[in-house]
Amino acid sequence: MLFDLPASALFLGVPWLTIVAVAVVTDCRERKIPNWTSLSLVGLFPIALLTNTLSNDALTSILIAAGVFACTFGLWMIKVIGAGDAKLISACSLWIGLELIFPFMIVVAFAGGIAALCCLLVYWWRLAANSNGRSSSQDAVALAAFDNQSGAAALSHVQAGIEAGTSPGPNAACPEKTTLPKVPYAIAIGAGAIWVWPQIFMS
Repeated sequence: MLFDLPASALFLGVPWLTIVAVAVVTDCRERKIPNWTSLSLVGLFPIALLTNTLSNDALTSILIAAGVFACTFGLWMIKVIGAGDAKLISACSLWIGLELIFPFMIVVAFAGGIAALCCLLVYWWRLAANSNGRSSSQDAVALAAFDNQSGAAALSHVQAGIEAGTSPGPNAACPEKTTLPKVPYAIAIGAGAIWVWPQIFMS
């Protein structure tokens, strides 16, 4: 039951996990992580230190979070992850400690790979669907173009649209060109948070 949890888990662990869950849900729905979630995790950290909730000391925690932020900042610079992802995982790392940081990162990396693969499969499926829709519509436009005196010019226009990845005229109602989706990496961070939560707040 909820009230059977230790005081540290009840008064800090539950809010901590709730904040992470909000970040995950928001990232899935909007592909954006609110800044207040990361700031809230950082804001709760001094309370954890004052109440002796964490086994690791403040300096170690800050160094771990700084190291994680440096790594994720580099990933953000090369556009592998978003800025919100970098801030959230750094804020979570502040709580985790030296013994748990590597298991946490392994779980995050594994879950992130699964999330990226799922997004890629959805992208391929949409790309195939859109390609089929564009092809049939462009063929219809090309055939209709031969029925009038400007058939050659119209066909040239259609071919130019195919090469550019766009579709003129009647194809405007077809799905737009599919772009590579943004992976909601907060899912992976949430998986890592759930993995280490009992060891942080229940031990």
